[in-house]
Amino acid sequence: MAIKKVKDLVSKFERGGHKVQQKNKMVSKRPRENEFDKKILDQLRLLSCIKSSQSCAQMDDPVMGLGALFNCLRPGSGVYSAEASIADANLLYLTLKNKVLSQLQAIKSKVTIIHDVWTVNKFPQARPAFLGISAGYVTDDWEYKVCHLGIKYVTWTTKGQLLAVPFANLITKAALHEKISPFQTQTADSGSDNEAMVEEVDELISKKTGTELNLSSNYIRSFSHQIHLIMTIGLEAIQVDPAGLVKDKRSMLGCVPILAPIGDGSGEADALDEDDLFGFEDELDSFDDDEMYDYDSSDGEIKRKGKIHDILEKVKYVIDKIKKSSTQQTAFQTWAKELKYEGPTLNDAYGDRWNINYKVWARGYQAREVINKLLQNENERQKKEGEKNFFRQKNEISENDWEVVQTFTVLFSELYSSQEKMEGEKSSACLMISEYRYLLAFIKKQKTLNKEPEFERMYEGMTEEINKSLTEALSCTPLLLATVLNPAYRFSIFEMCFPDHYAHVKSLIKDSYTKRKSELDELARSRTTSDHQPQRSELRRAHDEVDFFPDVLDSELATYIEGKYKLPSSQADQCLQWWKDHHQEFPTLSSLAKDYLSCTSDSTSLIKPSFISAGDTCRSGQDKRSLKTIERCVSAGQWLHQGIKLDGHFGAVQSHIDNLNPADLLLVDPAEFATLNRPIRNIHNQSSLLQFFH
Repeated sequence: MAIKKVKDLVSKFERGGHKVQQKNKMVSKRPRENEFDKKILDQLRLLSCIKSSQSCAQMDDPVMGLGALFNCLRPGSGVYSAEASIADANLLYLTLKNKVLSQLQAIKSKVTIIHDVWTVNKFPQARPAFLGISAGYVTDDWEYKVCHLGIKYVTWTTKGQLLAVPFANLITKAALHEKISPFQTQTADSGSDNEAMVEEVDELISKKTGTELNLSSNYIRSFSHQIHLIMTIGLEAIQVDPAGLVKDKRSMLGCVPILAPIGDGSGEADALDEDDLFGFEDELDSFDDDEMYDYDSSDGEIKRKGKIHDILEKVKYVIDKIKKSSTQQTAFQTWAKELKYEGPTLNDAYGDRWNINYKVWARGYQAREVINKLLQNENERQKKEGEKNFFRQKNEISENDWEVVQTFTVLFSELYSSQEKMEGEKSSACLMISEYRYLLAFIKKQKTLNKEPEFERMYEGMTEEINKSLTEALSCTPLLLATVLNPAYRFSIFEMCFPDHYAHVKSLIKDSYTKRKSELDELARSRTTSDHQPQRSELRRAHDEVDFFPDVLDSELATYIEGKYKLPSSQADQCLQWWKDHHQEFPTLSSLAKDYLSCTSDSTSLIKPSFISAGDTCRSGQDKRSLKTIERCVSAGQWLHQGIKLDGHFGAVQSHIDNLNPADLLLVDPAEFATLNRPIRNIHNQSSLLQFFH
């Protein structure tokens, strides 16, 4: 039916575009060239299919979508077969790859290597895992950019050390080891056992190129992963099952897969049940309330695991029952108006992931008056009519219970906010030490406000884990230098909060500054003309070369340390804008800042699009041969989304795209487009785009 609608739309357009335009149902501004190049149409289709491997369909793209394709259509035109497009697809990948590597080599500053490992569940063949690699850097205009480098397919049983092979090959073949110097690089991933991989990468690159990158010494863990570890400790302390940090019963193909750590290669893969390891369910209806909430139907009571656990699970259970009943949802909306509740609606209480449950409890607390009213009405109805209670028991959520929920969500909200703050395409590694320090201070304050034994155990466990993460951060050279080069912190954060590290950090920045200044001076001398008069050499006694003032700082470094042009700590995430405004006054330090502020604290959100694309590409019905094309399809799609321009064989189609004006494309009446949008997207998702061109 959907394909028929599209065919009818195309035929209507071809029969009489002007008549349709007069009826205000369709505006057609087709190019009027006499010659039609079928090759451009086929390449547009290829680009659309490659780009549409992302989560958003190509039909919604104003340039690469249907409008661009329809503009090229002529009566009797068709497209090349899928087999004939294989060569073009390979050439497209190589063209984009060469463009990306050329752009990276042209960057004046150093780059940061970012990697992550994810697995895709419910695949018909062997479970695939993907190693995603990206490069982060700061542009000449002081903007932070992340460029996709590649994605490698491996099996889920691959050991950590074996992952080093595709990683090292990508870096050496692209000559990126020349853009990464010792103590000026960073790798971040969200796995917990991948140090072995990084050490192996160091060894492989050293053997192939002779370059010592010291990746293992400059290893920054993903901040998001550290937050998950902190929350795991907290949930275990109050006996809430933290297994949900790996499990998510509503995950489905096309969403980001849940992480399972890759082993370090010390032993064979554990013989775990696949569902236990990856925790996916195909159908939402298989979700079992009793299993989730440990509900014992024999006595109508929730199994007790602890006071806080009991309260949290009771609240989540009630919210889940409300969300699953249309009658209760209607009652919720009615009483929300009656009680003048204007807050957000309730969240679905599915799974055990802490970031999902946090929203469930937080919104439940906001709507506590409405929820209590629904519970009261149901208890009264049961008492009056004698029927079974909708909530299976006489649930009552007291004010003390709601206070426990509030205390819990206040803590979770800070951790959730910290995670969101550090995610995204930004220079965030320079914020990590400050963020850990803030979380420690916040938990310390919460400990003084809540004396509940279970909360105290939770606070102690989380404090210990944060201190561990902070210790790792304070031992990482790129992270220390990135913090110093953030004008909101400079040396002050170490002098005031970490005095034991002050001398070490001061020595690091002085050595880095001296070395960089020497390099810049040498570069400046090499650019000068060589026809100057040679300077007369003078004999100097040995003691003339002695530096009698070794501790005197260069005026540029001293001015920066003194705090000139202060940046408030609340604006620490605006450090790149500060350097853009003041880089001319600090030429040497700004050169260092471009290198070290390219470090990021998060790998998950930066490589997430490529993993989503890989998950979308791993659809049922594909054979093993097509699995080998996933890497190239995903990489090409990522580069197209990042705006990489085509040339050479694809120069004509790139020119066609550049000359397109979205306002001049074929537009459908909004009402009709709304009905076609979803079917067209379904056509795309089923790889049926070719069907309505023939």
